[in-house]
Amino acid sequence: MTLLQASTLVVGSPPAAADQPTLRQLAQARGIAFGSAVSQQQLAADTGYRDWAGAQLGLLVPETEFIWGHLQPSQLQGPNFDDTDQLVAFAESHGQQVRGHTLTWHTDLPSWLTRDVAAGVIGPEALKDLHRRHIESVVGRYRNRVSMWNVVNEPLAENGSLRTDAKTGFWALNASAPGDPQEYIRNAFHWAREADPDAKLYLNEYGAEWGSAKARGLYNLVKDLIAAGVPIDGIGFQTHAPVSSRLSGLEDTMRRFAALGLEVAITELDVRVPMLADSDELAQQAEVYGQAAKTCLSLAPACTSVTTWGFTDAHSWYPSSEFPSWGAATLLDASMNPKPAYHALSAVLSSWSRPTTSPVGWWRLDDWWNAGTAGGVATDASGRGQHATVTGPALGAPGRTPAASAFLGDGGSTQAKTTAAVLNTANSFTVSAWVSMSTRGQDKVVVSQDGATLSTVRLGYDAATDRWIFTVRDTNGTPVSVVSSAAPTLGTWTHLTGVWNKGWGRLLLYVDGKWQLQQATEIGALAAAGPAPDALRIGRSQTGDAWSGAITDVRAYDRAVPDAEVAQLADPVVGRWTFSGDPGDESWFMRDAWPREIDGCKQDPKVCNDNSVLHLTADRHGAGYSALALTGNHILDVRPTGLFADRSYTVSAWVKLGSKAADGVLMSQPLGDFNAFALKYQKSNDSWVFKGSSTSIGSPSAPIGQWTHLAAVWNAGWGRMQLYVNGVLTAQSGATTNVASTPGMTIGVSAEGGRLVGALDDLALYQRVLTPAEITALAQP
Repeated sequence: MTLLQASTLVVGSPPAAADQPTLRQLAQARGIAFGSAVSQQQLAADTGYRDWAGAQLGLLVPETEFIWGHLQPSQLQGPNFDDTDQLVAFAESHGQQVRGHTLTWHTDLPSWLTRDVAAGVIGPEALKDLHRRHIESVVGRYRNRVSMWNVVNEPLAENGSLRTDAKTGFWALNASAPGDPQEYIRNAFHWAREADPDAKLYLNEYGAEWGSAKARGLYNLVKDLIAAGVPIDGIGFQTHAPVSSRLSGLEDTMRRFAALGLEVAITELDVRVPMLADSDELAQQAEVYGQAAKTCLSLAPACTSVTTWGFTDAHSWYPSSEFPSWGAATLLDASMNPKPAYHALSAVLSSWSRPTTSPVGWWRLDDWWNAGTAGGVATDASGRGQHATVTGPALGAPGRTPAASAFLGDGGSTQAKTTAAVLNTANSFTVSAWVSMSTRGQDKVVVSQDGATLSTVRLGYDAATDRWIFTVRDTNGTPVSVVSSAAPTLGTWTHLTGVWNKGWGRLLLYVDGKWQLQQATEIGALAAAGPAPDALRIGRSQTGDAWSGAITDVRAYDRAVPDAEVAQLADPVVGRWTFSGDPGDESWFMRDAWPREIDGCKQDPKVCNDNSVLHLTADRHGAGYSALALTGNHILDVRPTGLFADRSYTVSAWVKLGSKAADGVLMSQPLGDFNAFALKYQKSNDSWVFKGSSTSIGSPSAPIGQWTHLAAVWNAGWGRMQLYVNGVLTAQSGATTNVASTPGMTIGVSAEGGRLVGALDDLALYQRVLTPAEITALAQP
């Protein structure tokens, strides 16, 4: 977080809207709080600012007033609480909560403190004592008045480790024992709890809003703190977002921390847009604000609040030295008029509800757990709170992509078990999962739900028939089953779905989205399912039959999922970017992609980390802002990696070439300074090229100015590369091997250069060989 710019600009009051509920009222009605960072200076000087804050906010966060450098700039004088006293009094007079920000931060420390520590005048023990007294003084003064504190702010580096460098590692280097950089964090939370036993204590961080290295580092840190008995109550996700963000992984990431028993909150939300943003960019900004609110509502009551970092563009930290060409990041313009973002937030708080078609249990099983380590929690992503306790070293195993782990059953002790029933077997229900079986030889259960003594519901493998099987016991306890038409293929990811349709009185089994059709006179007829009042299990049944192999994406529904929806669940895509207003991955894996500007970047020009505007254009159907426009100076950086490049895969994309002046890459995965693979236009022979780590194949001449579909296939089993253009196989070649890539995927350039000029749409990744028929279907205009 960068501090808000100080300003004495006085703005007008917002238009009267007495007949409309406030954001505060709307949020409270949904069981969460809505708040904002505020400035005591502006509350005192600006009537419009003060009135809006008093009416619209249920939670106030002092911007700088509680920061140590603001409270005690002089060592010779004690803390000056004038501003904090006035701000807390304002909140109390308006019935508002206060989140204290922040007790421990490496930035904006008193200059006397950093000077004397650097000079050795203040040693480690003296610094710890000053830190303790600071926390006791501040928290103790506002005991029972400030209801929550950001006890520690931004302790992590971008790679997920604790800050220990000379520039930002002040606390770990000077107030922690050697080899124990977490000590200052533990101390801060314990001291805060002693000063106010009833306040909620948070750790606040930025850059953890998706499955980043920092998010995973934060997760590991929090697990350590909980294991050490540290009184931490919640995690704040700052969520400073660019307008191009989709917040793709925010809900999933926050849910992981909620599954640890913590509160979560969005604490510093703003959505920056380019200076002089147009109406389309403000509309995109509104969508991001709305998505943030939906995320919190979907997680409530674990998610307690949405707090913006400022509410008017008249008093915002944008533009800043970090983001000099960005601004207009808040809900109101500089004249206090509501922007589309305000209306979007209001609409979501007014009307959002959980879709009735959503699962009643959803275990992704990609939980952040060290492979080979026993225990853990399988997070329920449905929002119903049915988290499953894991037995044995099951979590953290390789999943369907390098970016996602899976549950690995050992055929013996491993399982994940909920504390209560998930399926109501008195009505129609569905269970589904992606599985990869490693051995035959005995019955194996993917998912089950307990009855009185035996599992009433079982989806898995039947050794006697060597088939996938779905079994439900009737009201007499008699098992009724349906089996697949073909035997499983070991070591291959397969999607299974079992449906009991009460209206039909039938069991249905689907394999890879295809109904395993049975004759009406055969097994499968079931008048009524027996009771299953106890836990749902993943990886075994009530009496055994432990799974051998990997499991991921287990879902349970309280309805009979129809054929078309089953096919969607079984979609083999592992990455999809349609660019319909944002660069988010629309597949199950939910990667965000970041626009980058290459020229003028201070960092590596191949994959630059400067922020940039997302450029969109019309797609092949003529729909505006539905395809990615690339100028040769802009790329998209995708984290984490898309594919196992050393295993079979298919990549697919629509491209409209805008220039043949140089090579142009559609997508690539890096391998150091080279590529594990790249799909591109090659100027030297005017052709489309699929380049692996050791072999390249090319097509005939590439057209310019027209939409073309490309699909590149690597068949690891056959050692063969293939390139399809508009659904037609145009080139193929043998290749002995392709090698794995380093983390990341890039759209619009490769590690070897080649900036594409033109447009891209409907990029898709598959971790398997698509059939010619499937590729032909993708190539339909």
